[in-house]
Amino acid sequence: MSKINDKSKVQTPFLYLVSKSPRRYDLLNKAGYQFEALSIEISEIIDKNLNGKEQCLGLARLKMRHFLGQNEKNLKENAFALTCDTMVEFEGLVLGKPLSRDQAKGWIKSYENKSQWVHTGCSLVELGNIENRVDWVTSTKINFSDVGEEALNAYFDKTPDYITKAGGYGLQDEYFNFVESIEGSYTNVVGLPLEDLSVNFLKLVEKD
Repeated sequence: MSKINDKSKVQTPFLYLVSKSPRRYDLLNKAGYQFEALSIEISEIIDKNLNGKEQCLGLARLKMRHFLGQNEKNLKENAFALTCDTMVEFEGLVLGKPLSRDQAKGWIKSYENKSQWVHTGCSLVELGNIENRVDWVTSTKINFSDVGEEALNAYFDKTPDYITKAGGYGLQDEYFNFVESIEGSYTNVVGLPLEDLSVNFLKLVEKD
């Protein structure tokens, strides 16, 4: 599985990452972005009539709308803001973060020898020129292998932050060994599609 490569590293203006996720922070940091992480509090009300792509993109846009309304006047000039939301789509169900260990365990056992999609919706906006923006969804297919009971319990015992992750797991976690292969962006599954971020960031910069 490919992780972070040099193609993700770009020279771009200053970026505000509007997210509490330490995984997104680490990805941006390793990719060489100049950025600051901020956060907002919103009620993530999901329309169950929407599919996974529509839901995560809608939440990314909602986060951006709230962020701009609260902070735009207090930020650096010539900077950009990024909001994201990641969800798992499995057999017609859209899965966010689990509410308990039992729920996460049930989810992962149901993935055994099946495939699912991980979607990340992103909204990238130039501050001071909010018409210069791009919203997109990146999707990655995850193909699972066998899920043994003992190995699954060991994963939960050694990885307490599983409850903060869409679908109840982190592909990058040391003890999560239930994936046969992935098709698409590895960093998207972690929470931030660096390849598409680089492409879309450069498109906005070139418009200026």
